[in-house]
Amino acid sequence: MLSAYFFLDGWSQNNPYPVAQGGANVPGFNALNSGRAQLLTVGDTKTLGPAAVNEFHFSFLRDATDLGHPMGGVGTSLASQGFVVGENTPGIVALSPKTEGVESVDFNNFSIGPTQRAKAGQ
Repeated sequence: MLSAYFFLDGWSQNNPYPVAQGGANVPGFNALNSGRAQLLTVGDTKTLGPAAVNEFHFSFLRDATDLGHPMGGVGTSLASQGFVVGENTPGIVALSPKTEGVESVDFNNFSIGPTQRAKAGQ
């Protein structure tokens, strides 16, 4: 007997309060979480005689997750917020210009600003 099984699960979540990824716990700084899981299993079973069976199983699992892709709070330049920017200045150099936005600020009871992006399982 020859058997095979394939499972695919893709998901996405637009999280309005992505505190677990270093984001804000106030509205306006949402983050997109997405992922995909894939599983492939193949099996082969052979009967060798009235009292003997031989089995072979192979499985492959892949899991890719992208957590905290900032959606809210981006698009505002650091210069428009009053920061000195650019290389060879005492100011801030944006490491990821496409996610440049409101600065992340943490207070005792709340935080504001886009999430810190994290990737796992690739």
